[in-house]
Amino acid sequence: MNRETIKNVFIVIAIFFIFFYATYDTSFNYKADKNTERYHNPSCPEIKKIKLFDLKEFEISEDAINAGYKPCEICNPAMSTTKLKITDNDRDSLTDYEELYTYNSNPLKNDTDGDSLNDDLEVYLNTSCSSIDTDWDGATDYQEYHIGTDPTSYTFHSKFKDTDSDDDKLNDYEEIYVLKTDPFNRDTDGDGLGDFIERFIKTNPRNPDTDGNGINDRDDFFSKEETLEIDTDNDGINDSEEERIGTDPAMSNYYELKNSDRDSDGVTDYKEIYLDETDPINPDTDKDGLTDGDEAERYTDPFNSDTDGDGLTDGEEVLEYGTDPRYPTTSKYDLPENKRKMNTLEIILTGAAIIIGDVILFAYKRDFERIELELQQKKKTRQQNNIQYIIKYKKKELTICVILVLSIVALLVLLDKFYFTPFPQINKLK
Repeated sequence: MNRETIKNVFIVIAIFFIFFYATYDTSFNYKADKNTERYHNPSCPEIKKIKLFDLKEFEISEDAINAGYKPCEICNPAMSTTKLKITDNDRDSLTDYEELYTYNSNPLKNDTDGDSLNDDLEVYLNTSCSSIDTDWDGATDYQEYHIGTDPTSYTFHSKFKDTDSDDDKLNDYEEIYVLKTDPFNRDTDGDGLGDFIERFIKTNPRNPDTDGNGINDRDDFFSKEETLEIDTDNDGINDSEEERIGTDPAMSNYYELKNSDRDSDGVTDYKEIYLDETDPINPDTDKDGLTDGDEAERYTDPFNSDTDGDGLTDGEEVLEYGTDPRYPTTSKYDLPENKRKMNTLEIILTGAAIIIGDVILFAYKRDFERIELELQQKKKTRQQNNIQYIIKYKKKELTICVILVLSIVALLVLLDKFYFTPFPQINKLK
């Protein structure tokens, strides 16, 4: 590399830095690091350690806190640690310091997770301030607290069948897990029809205008000349439906339905008709490949063939790809088979990296010793020649490193294409 080339390189670098600083927006008051989840004053020495792609900037400290960042313990941006320990901005009886560093909650919101339990009550109950369902049992902390079950320990769903918090003839199990209604409100959607009535007439208790005609369900219900079809035996199933499923429309069929399963899907006819509202003579109501019984066990929607909305039917996820139909599958690396392959590949690549690193280190040490020896033998040569001699060997090392990196990239591309199971072709219209 001659002197003119080196000069040109320095000129390009200088132009780049001039352009960077000329266009850099310095109007932000706080700098945040995505890795450490801390935000800093612009003068904080920790800012120098933040990588370019991890840098986040905010104009006010409240924005940084709302985004999940905590104040730097070194520069104490906006407020000192002492002030944090005595300040309670959201008036929930927890200091801002406790919320930021102990309970991982938002010091500007008295109910961080929005579950209707204030953060101080969640601390008292030992529930999570940032999750509405601490024990992942499907019932929110608020619901469990008022029903009387333990919100910190998984509650078996059968326990909710013994309670009816709003006394609307629907037990809490039906409201929480089946209808998804408010177990503390007889009329969840506020349309003037109680949840029990809406279930009986098959309108949506969570939508005040089920048919979308601009008239709420109550007015719709009372304005129709024939609200319900004829139900001779008053068992809640109209006669035409009883004829379809094969029961006697002239005689109540409660006991028969509780012990029968016409479609052999593992769910009794009684439960399908009165609780789940699935089709008692069709084992797969939504035609996704999973029976209604399978869907009940997996907590998927028996009326929606793609519960998580990722383009794969629930049946495809369970039977073909082994993924969870409740959570979207967005890439081929979500497939269990590829996860196993990735773990194996990580072990192999880690071992290879250690071996290659040792080889490179040994080669570098050997070349360095050789260069040093040859320079000592050429002490009388001019300094410029010595520098050129070193550069020649540096070029050699750089070339080897570039070839090595390109080889690794090529290997990863090949593995990605041929080693991993490809992502399934998704047909949005099933």
